[in-house]
Amino acid sequence: MKSLRVLAERCPKLTELRIPLDSSDIQAVQPFLSSRKPLYPELKHELKTLTIASVVDDWDTRDAFLIGRYLYGLFPGLKCVRSYEGHEDERWVQVNELVRFAQTIRAETIASCRG
Repeated sequence: MKSLRVLAERCPKLTELRIPLDSSDIQAVQPFLSSRKPLYPELKHELKTLTIASVVDDWDTRDAFLIGRYLYGLFPGLKCVRSYEGHEDERWVQVNELVRFAQTIRAETIASCRG
């Protein structure tokens, strides 16, 4: 999971990415997510589609929320998170929905602050 941060910082023009990913280290990024400070300096990343080939990890709902929040923090304009060839498809559909939910909340918050 931490390798995605490096890609986000060094490849801001990347629009589509297919990557094998071991999501078992999601707990390692939790301290960043627990902070009241922004996850990272505002990233203006152009990634729209993230296709993930993952090993079979033992996730729970909390992990899906952490992954969704982490991906949203790195790639705020992400349009689609999906699994590669249907592997762990149900989990990545859930993460995709969580990313979209975070985007909606942010847009509604910005709109309400503008009056």
